[in-house]
Amino acid sequence: IWSSSDYSNFINNSFINNADDGIDFGTGAHHNLVDNCYFKDNYDDILFFSNNNNNTIINSKLISTNGGIIFRGGARDNKIINTLINVSDYQIRFSNALIDNYPINNHFINVTFNQSDIYFDSSCNATTPCNFTVSWYADVQANYSNGTAVMSETVYGYDKNNVNQNQSNTDSNGFARLTLLSYTQNHTQIYPNNVSYHS
Repeated sequence: IWSSSDYSNFINNSFINNADDGIDFGTGAHHNLVDNCYFKDNYDDILFFSNNNNNTIINSKLISTNGGIIFRGGARDNKIINTLINVSDYQIRFSNALIDNYPINNHFINVTFNQSDIYFDSSCNATTPCNFTVSWYADVQANYSNGTAVMSETVYGYDKNNVNQNQSNTDSNGFARLTLLSYTQNHTQIYPNNVSYHS
């Protein structure tokens, strides 16, 4: 599917054995949602072609013998959430970065993929750095010393520099979910982000 539109929803769909890409977000496609979709054996499963911002892929599976997700020039601030990427070619690829128009700040939240199978082509460099972040959920339960749940208390997650990364209130069972940055990666390096928790 080629889509250059904004605010489109692709929900509960399967994209299987396409000679082309499963979904190809054309130039300027913004704020689209792909939810609970299955991708298998497409040329590439998902392509952010150019200037694609603020799109969300959630609760989906990419199971292919080809490529997974490609971010090309200008793909920024897209979120991949609660998704499995298990492909035999590159899992995530950054390519065709252009000055002032390079793929940056794409976010992977609670996504399973092979960290060693990320590809940055030669257009990703010090001038056009191409980066992404990886975050995970931290499920926390707060209890008093007598074992009863702490309700409606704020739990904070701080990084190694004591900067608040996320916060959430506990529910009636004392549970809270935080989304915490694990690392940022560019074409040359991974920057880890250690965290601690406080309530």
